[in-house]
Amino acid sequence: MSAAAVVLILISAFMHAGWNFFSKRLYPTSEVYMVALTGGAVILLPLILIHWSALHMFPLRVWLLLLGAGFFQALYFSGLAGAYRHGDLSIAYPVARTLPVLLVLILSYILGRGNQISLQAAAGSVIVVIAAFFLPMRYFGEFRLRNYLNLTSLFAFMAAFGTMGYSVLDDAALQLLRAPEVLGSSQSVLEISYLYLALEAVTTILWMVLFFFLDVKLLSADSPDRSRTTPLLPSVLMGLMIYVTYGLVLVSMAYVADVSYVVAFRQVSLPIGVLLGLLILGEPGGWLRFSAVLIMVAGLILIATG
Repeated sequence: MSAAAVVLILISAFMHAGWNFFSKRLYPTSEVYMVALTGGAVILLPLILIHWSALHMFPLRVWLLLLGAGFFQALYFSGLAGAYRHGDLSIAYPVARTLPVLLVLILSYILGRGNQISLQAAAGSVIVVIAAFFLPMRYFGEFRLRNYLNLTSLFAFMAAFGTMGYSVLDDAALQLLRAPEVLGSSQSVLEISYLYLALEAVTTILWMVLFFFLDVKLLSADSPDRSRTTPLLPSVLMGLMIYVTYGLVLVSMAYVADVSYVVAFRQVSLPIGVLLGLLILGEPGGWLRFSAVLIMVAGLILIATG
């Protein structure tokens, strides 16, 4: 992993933990994320207009990948909202962030790209995932099925599956767009990444609207409190943070050999998010959850140096 990728991912990690904390404080519902994503997309809209002439050069496969990535993004945000409504930030956030590490590694092997992943990096990823299982415990040894078989875990797994899906599809689409024969040299890596992000914002919103109006029960096991109003300005600011954060991640993908490294190293946001939950929100299980996060950081070091 290059120094440029590390710097970009570290900046995005701080911002990612920040907007997730912000989301938890807002009591996330589908409406909150709809407003956030729409607000962010409007801010990104000028990118599409500026590069409108380049869109006709996009291969059909890129458009299909964009459509699929938007679906997984919508799945991710729907799962995240449910997890935060039902559980602590210091549990839901790490679980939703760590499971994709193993899922992406498994998928990379299935796709025949396992030779790009070192044994050390794979071991580090497994350590990160194992540590996540200690997070629901209030004290060491409290292994109870209800700590894992609950709505928080279900929605967190949904968010993790969504992360795996859009990460793999985004990587495939951006590899196509960065090929010289597609867009030539008229756009930089940064321009291509943020143009793609703007287009993905549109497809994500379309899927979110569809999920919302069809009232898919899997994505909203509970009924949101309709007496709550969606705060407009905070939601829009959160949407801006979401898109800036992931834009940095998309750019970093140009500087790594395999997308699994990006997905895994982004987990440096874990100790930040857990500390926000423990110290500011006053969530329980402090020493054990923090210890689990330290184990995760050790796994991340193995991944970054492998």
